[in-house]
Formats: sequence, C-alpha cells, structure tokens
Amino acid sequence: MQHPRIAAAGAVLAAALVPAAPAAAENGGAAPGEAGFAVGITPVEQGLRPGDELEYTVEVENHSGEDHPDAVIVQLLPPGLEEPHASDEGEIGPMQASWKRGLPADAETFVGVTGHVGEPDPGFERLTTIACVRPRPGAGLVDCASHTMPIAPSPPLGWIAGGGLAAAAVAAGVWAWRRRRPAPPVQERPLEVEIEQVEPAQADAEGERVRHAVADRE
Repeated sequence: MQHPRIAAAGAVLAAALVPAAPAAAENGGAAPGEAGFAVGITPVEQGLRPGDELEYTVEVENHSGEDHPDAVIVQLLPPGLEEPHASDEGEIGPMQASWKRGLPADAETFVGVTGHVGEPDPGFERLTTIACVRPRPGAGLVDCASHTMPIAPSPPLGWIAGGGLAAAAVAAGVWAWRRRRPAPPVQERPLEVEIEQVEPAQADAEGERVRHAVADRE
C-alpha cells in the first residue's frame, strides 16, 4: 500500500499539472498543444483490481515543425503503482518515468510503462497518470495529457473463502458417494455341461462290440 504522504503528494502534483494540459488531451486524446506536441495516454486494460498488471502506452507526435533531438518524455506514475518498469531504455525515478528521446518534426514516438496495481488508500481509489514533453534541457514541461480511471474493488475475503469451502465440500461429497454406493450384483451364470450326442447306429455298434468281448472272456 502506498504511504499516505506519497499518495497525497502525487495527487497534489497531478492537480498542478492537469490544468496545464489541453482539455482535448485528457483520457488518451492526442490534440496538439501550444508547443506543438500531441500527447496521448492509453491503458491496455480497464476495470483493474489491486494486484492486476497495468500497462500504459504513451504516444507523442511532434507537430511543432522543428526537430527536438534532446527532448525528454516524462510520465507521472499513478500513486501506488508497484514494480514499475519503463520500456525502451526509460528510467524509473520517484513517482515518474522518463525517456530521453529525440522527437523529429512530423514524427510520432511510443513509450510505455508496466506495473501492478497496489491496494489504494482510502480516498485514492483511482489510477491517475500524466505525460508531458520537455523539449530541451532546462525547459519546463509542456503539452501535458492526463488519464484517470477507477480501481475496481477487490472481492471480499469471505466470498473467496466461501468459494473455496464450497469447492472442497463438493469434492468431499463426491468422494463419500463413491465410497458408500453398493457394488453392482454379480450375475451367476448356470453351469453348462456339454453332453456328447451319439448317433443311434453308432450306439448299437458299440453295444455289439461290448457283448462279443464279454462272450470271449467267458
């Protein structure tokens, strides 16, 4: 969870920068600002909960008509963003990410940040981020854009525990039913005795031989 003082500082800084951003540049818009830069912020996913992965894409278009080889793109990170990572050799500092990128005239540049949504402090249940351009060293931030979206509430712990207990109860019931159900009855098959069938003529011949054998012995 983000420290309340850090979260409050992020909110104050965001409040200071957001009014400087053109109204059309809010929530991912890309209208050129006074300095000629169009900045847009786009989250990859919506409806995120604490613990979910968050990814932002920042797009900067240079419509100033001039090359800015020493420009820097700066993004103020949402308070409570955990394990932030900046793409394209960007640098992560306290509450912000920055990229030293040349911005040629009439060209567009993309950078990004990934991280995980932290558990918000009460009153800060939103993800707010701001991206600006520093056209040259020593210059101020210009043509800022902002994006904000609510953090979806986490499921109650009781609901999670109840779901796990219900699954365990179902599994236990299936196991008990298998243990208790009677075994299928064994069907007894009648004893089959094969009796050799003898033809009548063959039986008479056998009887005649037996009588001759008895007479010879006598």
